[in-house]
Amino acid sequence: MRSAVLLPLCLSLVLLVGHSARADIGWSEEQYNQVYGKGQKGFGKGNDRSYKIGENYLVVEFTPDNSSSLGELWVLGVVRDNIPDNVTKAGDAAAKGQDVERVTFTARSSIPAEIRETVIDDIVVRVDVRNQMISRIAFCGKKPECGLWRRIFGPPCESKASCPVLERALGVDRTMDEMHRRAEAAVEHLHAP
Repeated sequence: MRSAVLLPLCLSLVLLVGHSARADIGWSEEQYNQVYGKGQKGFGKGNDRSYKIGENYLVVEFTPDNSSSLGELWVLGVVRDNIPDNVTKAGDAAAKGQDVERVTFTARSSIPAEIRETVIDDIVVRVDVRNQMISRIAFCGKKPECGLWRRIFGPPCESKASCPVLERALGVDRTMDEMHRRAEAAVEHLHAP
């Protein structure tokens, strides 16, 4: 009797948590503008917009016609009181997920980035953890699908999801790291006997 009551309750809780952790993937630019205000166009190659939310930023990657979002990157500041609960819950779940990559930098002052991942409601969620603290939460889009036909007859299925919005941010980090490394080398050269 007890298990008959607990099973549906646990199942609904799992479905509720998974559903509440989903990002706004699929929204149009207009929908984001209604919720977060007018976004600022990025300077990079991607079709993205940046929204300032308190001390934090939301970077959204859109399709070429801006009709649908492909991914979100939440860049967290020191004060995190304006982050939606579903985003922080997804970030916490991803921080406990599997390790995807460890990005080390060359400057002595740089902290390595530990990239971890989980899948929530078919959406790949990755976090950038620095010094045991989540600094970015990325909603990368739907996880790669692989049907039975393709698994049997090929071509091989892509098992790792791409996350362009996070990869571009890490690319900027690598560029800044190179600049810091050069600055450190210049300072050392100046102070050399």
